[in-house]
Amino acid sequence: MSNELTPQELYQKTRDDLLRRQLSNNENFDRSILTLASGALALTITFINGDRELHCFPMLVLSWIGFIVAIVSTILSYIASQRGIDKQLELAERYYLKQDDGALNATNLPAKINEILGYVSATSFILGIIFLLIFFGTNLK
Repeated sequence: MSNELTPQELYQKTRDDLLRRQLSNNENFDRSILTLASGALALTITFINGDRELHCFPMLVLSWIGFIVAIVSTILSYIASQRGIDKQLELAERYYLKQDDGALNATNLPAKINEILGYVSATSFILGIIFLLIFFGTNLK
């Protein structure tokens, strides 16, 4: 008898490994966005507490909006993620235990919302950085 894995077992092993990596990436992404956006807000608040004249102030406000949207969307993604897991557990129960084939193709709306929130978070954080760099560029001359 051979110790080789079947293609099905190899697939399952690969899939499990990729899902673990995906979860780790998502956790690190969320943590990074929260840390960096919060730090950027603190940095800019410190920067404006000087006696110098500030130019291009609307860019600073836009950067704050970007960072705040990134923080809020990341926090909301935690909630959506939990709801998505709950929904997926419900669908798994329907499919595997109640043999409801409709559960296999059912939409997991919270999971889709979580994915969208990830894009919103990343985009608003990047925009916050761009606006902040424009603001700094006009004020550090």
